[in-house]
Amino acid sequence: MNTANTFKQPTVQSIISAAEEEIYSFKRRTVFAPGTTVNRHIKFCVVAGNRGAQSQYHTHLGDEIVVTLEGESHNYSGDKEFALKQYQGIAIPPGTEHRTTVKNIDAWTGISFYCDDCPLIQKRQPISGAEILKKKIDETPCPTVKKLHKQSIFSPTLKETHFLELFALSSDIPTSVTHLINKGETVYFSVSGSFSLSWEISRKIRHPEQETAYQTYSMVMGVGKALVIPVALGGLSLAVLFFLYGKVFSPASFSFMLGAFLFMALTVLRFFRRERLCLGLRSATELFILTVQSLLVIEGVVKL
Repeated sequence: MNTANTFKQPTVQSIISAAEEEIYSFKRRTVFAPGTTVNRHIKFCVVAGNRGAQSQYHTHLGDEIVVTLEGESHNYSGDKEFALKQYQGIAIPPGTEHRTTVKNIDAWTGISFYCDDCPLIQKRQPISGAEILKKKIDETPCPTVKKLHKQSIFSPTLKETHFLELFALSSDIPTSVTHLINKGETVYFSVSGSFSLSWEISRKIRHPEQETAYQTYSMVMGVGKALVIPVALGGLSLAVLFFLYGKVFSPASFSFMLGAFLFMALTVLRFFRRERLCLGLRSATELFILTVQSLLVIEGVVKL
């Protein structure tokens, strides 16, 4: 794929639509990568593993940054061990041997940024002497610009990485910033909001007899209350979309979105009644999210 001439506009990719593959004993979804998507300088993956999952020792040509979204992973390099709990990140220098394992919890999910296939990194000179760095995201400075909070977690400016910069953006109210120009490529990954929270809760709901030591939302709130949240958030999301774009997008798009939402709501009801399901709670929620996001992309392309 010749990406030099095709990557001219921001591109939206859904994590749940990315193909799942096995790497060592982990599951990986590659969202952006040279050769498979239109970008050239960043590889962005979501990786998940159950208790006992582990990789072999390996290296990367450039930096690798890994952040734990849920659970806990243990990362090894030489005689050093780095335990990454939720919202903790690690920056691994180029050429550093390392491996990852999940050993003290039922499941782990994280995001990984690196790019062995990036043209600029392939042409670089070998780098040595750098140290692995670990940070807790919520302990990094968070200056505010126009009501948008930016936390710089790892950055070449701070001499912590060579090629990648990782930062977190957040806002308590609707806001916007002026146009920015970056010399390289930028990947934005949403870790909060109604869609992501719906997905997060739907995959952690079980009937009482299915519960284990792994803490779920149904264990904390009860099955009934936990089931209400994904449906309420999904309905709220559709209402907001209709309010914002009802006069712009086609009625057919909203009809498909509504159909996917009703299917998710029906799945939730059948789960509560312990009836046979066509799709599980997680899969039905993913179908709803994928339908909405795909139609938003299609409508955006058509309107452009």
